[in-house]
Amino acid sequence: MTTPVLSVANLSVRFPKRYGAIDVLDNIALDIGPGERVAVVGESGCGKSLLGLAAADLLPPTAQVTGQISFRGKDVRTMGRRERFALRGAGIGVVYQDALTSLNPGMTVGAQLRQVCRLGSSSTPERLLVDVGLTDTGRVLRAKPHQLSGGQRQRVLIALALARDPDLVIADEPTTALDVTVQAQVVALLRELQEQHHFALLFVSHDLALVSELASRTTVMYAGQVVESGPTTEILARPRHPYTAGLLAASVSLEERRETLTPIPGHVRQPGEFVAGCRFRERCGNARDDCANRPELAPDGPGRLLACFHPVAKEEETP
Repeated sequence: MTTPVLSVANLSVRFPKRYGAIDVLDNIALDIGPGERVAVVGESGCGKSLLGLAAADLLPPTAQVTGQISFRGKDVRTMGRRERFALRGAGIGVVYQDALTSLNPGMTVGAQLRQVCRLGSSSTPERLLVDVGLTDTGRVLRAKPHQLSGGQRQRVLIALALARDPDLVIADEPTTALDVTVQAQVVALLRELQEQHHFALLFVSHDLALVSELASRTTVMYAGQVVESGPTTEILARPRHPYTAGLLAASVSLEERRETLTPIPGHVRQPGEFVAGCRFRERCGNARDDCANRPELAPDGPGRLLACFHPVAKEEETP
């Protein structure tokens, strides 16, 4: 079998000073193969971005981590300092959601790109900008971040992430601050670049429409736990976990021509308020007494995993 570019197994993360013994990320498992596009979805507060930070070895020192994070078959947590430093950028590139705060406001785009390229790049700042669709390279290189549009800044971030030819790119909600048209352009660009450069892509998002355009596999998270995963087309067409079905029912779809949306009642609790057992049970219409116990993630058909005692019946369709 091909060794995954990224393999996460039994990963749990705690912040003892803030939440005590609560696992903010709880027993996470995730594999991404070479050249694969995988999405992680869920509401705000579900742990998606925290998982991305853990995968990129960017958790703060206050985090208490157990489990395994392997990059190209080697455990990141046992790497020496130099290896871990080299991992960032050369092995793993990250595209953050807010380009205006991620870029240095006092430096020109050209200066920031040159800094990264000096660390080791097969490209040039000009070539990187052209690759992400910014053909007016002279103007963009001279500009500071505030002088560019939101979409242009996001393309610069993508250029920075790709500068050192990483094997894995983690895109952490890269379209959040953009309008719908620009969101679609950024997703199309990510897909095009991924096909050209063959890097693996971990796409963190709450937007199911964008996920359907980009990812081959999808992992659904709720309150720091994986509740369902599988091929994206299967997950979106036939969700098995009530939470996944709720996300779809609350999403706008022009094709279905639904006049009303069905919101999920309640909200994601803060880690210090997580309930025992299934963390979704307070918001779930399928919940029963046995949901006070934790459902384990188990196979649910070819390529699919599910953690639920009372899933959506296979013959049911999402409303």
